[in-house]
Amino acid sequence: MSVVRAGGNVRKFLLKLTKSATLFYFCALIFASGCETVPQKSPDLPGESLTSARLAYDTAQLLLRQSYIHGEVSNTCKDRKIAKVEIVEPVTGAKMEGGKLIEGYWRERWTLDLCGYLASYRVTFIADGRGGTNISTKRGW
Repeated sequence: MSVVRAGGNVRKFLLKLTKSATLFYFCALIFASGCETVPQKSPDLPGESLTSARLAYDTAQLLLRQSYIHGEVSNTCKDRKIAKVEIVEPVTGAKMEGGKLIEGYWRERWTLDLCGYLASYRVTFIADGRGGTNISTKRGW
């Protein structure tokens, strides 16, 4: 297994994406996953979430990467984790088809522990119309 480290040009590209509205779409294409069934509580998170285990994993990876890109944590910090997850707005406008969420969204507050520094994110999960889920994040609350 080899590890590829992002060079300067890649970091500049990611930083430009971070500063623009296209980050949501870029991250949704790479990290978002489908909600295979009706949203359920994920057993792997501290707190309550309506995400599936797969969607929770993708969301955690997205947030941990964003915290690094935004400069909230140094590359020497190895103790990065999800500290708390809360449902702040239940599913709104839900439409189900074949056991999958086709329309609707919900919001959660995810708090990261970045080597002792706590950073909160508002995470909105939006049905994509095909049974998948897009992720939109915003720093702070």
